[in-house]
Amino acid sequence: MSLAFNLQRLMRNTIAAMSAPLLTTMAALSPAIIEGKRLNPQLQAFAAVQRRLFPLHRVQLQQARAAYRLAMKSFAVAARPMALVEDLSIPGELGPVPARLYVPRGLSLPMPVTVYFHGGGFVLGDVEGYDSTCRHIAARGKTAVISVDYRLAPEHPMPAAVIDAGAVWRWLIETGPKLGIDPDRMAVAGDSAGGLLSAMVCLMARDAGIRMPCHQLLIYPATDGRMNTRSAELYSRGFILEKQLTDWFRALAGGGLTDEELSRVMPIHADSFEGLPPATVVVAGFDPLYDEGVAYAGLLAEAGVPVQVQDHPDMLHGFITFTGAIPRARQALNQAIDSLRRGLAPRLDRGRARPKSMLLPESM
Repeated sequence: MSLAFNLQRLMRNTIAAMSAPLLTTMAALSPAIIEGKRLNPQLQAFAAVQRRLFPLHRVQLQQARAAYRLAMKSFAVAARPMALVEDLSIPGELGPVPARLYVPRGLSLPMPVTVYFHGGGFVLGDVEGYDSTCRHIAARGKTAVISVDYRLAPEHPMPAAVIDAGAVWRWLIETGPKLGIDPDRMAVAGDSAGGLLSAMVCLMARDAGIRMPCHQLLIYPATDGRMNTRSAELYSRGFILEKQLTDWFRALAGGGLTDEELSRVMPIHADSFEGLPPATVVVAGFDPLYDEGVAYAGLLAEAGVPVQVQDHPDMLHGFITFTGAIPRARQALNQAIDSLRRGLAPRLDRGRARPKSMLLPESM
């Protein structure tokens, strides 16, 4: 894999610097246009090379995890300095859950916090790979971020990740105020599998009668799992999240669960969507999960939940991986973060006296 890793590093600098026409010529690609949507040519070139060099479902699991981590670290937006970065061990029902706290410079107490759940099909991804992305969310969103290293399959198949996510949220409710966190400004966010976990935290908190997040940011979220939509068929080949890869994720993460059992941890199958927190749902045009993301946003809206849908027809699933190399992908991520920041803004109707502000040190 060392040669592939070196090629991956080179690919970032090369493709990011090329114009759209040159990218198309170099990659021997015709523009990807489906139902009037045209894929960003830089993302198209990345997808073509990535699929050839890193067929994740065809290599050993640890190699796939290493390749995914490297892609995130190599291509994601540059790391931002923080006032504080601290590794945490959060008590969970299945054992301690590792996490990492990021506090951006200049944040005052009590501070807002966003619990971030990474993507990777419940099989790949970790805090280290998402380090620079979470730093960027913290800095631009003016929020502390707790990035969660929930348990991965196949070692810990579903619903282990959902159980970990719920445990982290309960811990935050109990412990957050002691850490200087404003309990009225605690949000959840995540991409892909992490979007599913964020949605499930909101549903579980509502059903348990405990404090819910004030906002949920769902970036191209998995919400269904059946992969039987039109978008799942349209984009099943050629756009990174191919059917072979989603089948691989499902086989490893499902742990032998039946469709009925798996549906219990899929947010789109909830009995009700009333009373859930305001949501920002980000969808990518060239994404097998596009339809289920749009459908989930629709169910929230029908139930009276305030929802903003950010539809990026020129993006594909996983675009936040490439925010350091592709300006258009970074723009889409920034738009999502700006919505999160608005969702975390203090609200007068929350009815709680606010303690005097304290400015955190700018030491890191």
